Amino acid sequence: MKWHWVSRLSLFVVLACVANISANATCKDDTQVQSLKKEILSQAEAWQGQGDSDGSKQAALNQKVNQLLQLCPQSSVQERLPIIAGAWQQVWGPYTYRDNSRGIDPHLDPKRIYQVVFKDGYYYNVSPARDSKGAPKNQTILLRGEYQVRKLAKENRVLGIHFTSFRKVNGDPPAGMTYESLPALAEAQQIHSKTILPSFFVRLFFGGGFLREVYTDEDLRITYGAKRSSFKDSYLYILKRIPL
Repeated sequence: MKWHWVSRLSLFVVLACVANISANATCKDDTQVQSLKKEILSQAEAWQGQGDSDGSKQAALNQKVNQLLQLCPQSSVQERLPIIAGAWQQVWGPYTYRDNSRGIDPHLDPKRIYQVVFKDGYYYNVSPARDSKGAPKNQTILLRGEYQVRKLAKENRVLGIHFTSFRKVNGDPPAGMTYESLPALAEAQQIHSKTILPSFFVRLFFGGGFLREVYTDEDLRITYGAKRSSFKDSYLYILKRIPL
């Protein structure tokens, strides 16, 4: 009963936020905007789970993203926080965080990587775990992070992030729940999870970084992640909203 209550409360908060915000400035050509969004998602889905060692895939997507931003300028990230809140599925982005190879991490299922953002300044990265050979482990990984708006010169789209916990949940999500439902349960301590790494090591090994939130609407989110605020060697993420 408690699980369902937490999930419904989260859904109510997200729907209320979306209903009461206009995230974008008026788009110049909505027909062209919708067409570009479809092109971006279609290409991202075609490349889902593929590495990008030479950066060519990201470069190709960057061109379409820049076209989209010219047609549909965005307000500051502070103004868009209510619509950034919610559950997102990663369609395309970096899959390994152990190096800068832009390669594939066999421990992650590229079709089931989620990020659930809460309006209170924290979020969870969620994915069912795999072993080193890519076989399912019947576990779900929960990496918790916190974010805040960063005020940088000539840049109003950046969130600073740092990670706080790295935990796992054994078995499948409870009946009636989905992977993206688990963060609300974990935050409320209404589901049993085990620590993979103590908080000190999470901060040491995962560190933190920055997200430049360049585009957000009711169903598409485009952001760049980087270790430094200069966004040198940044990584593009294409995400689509999913209902909680």
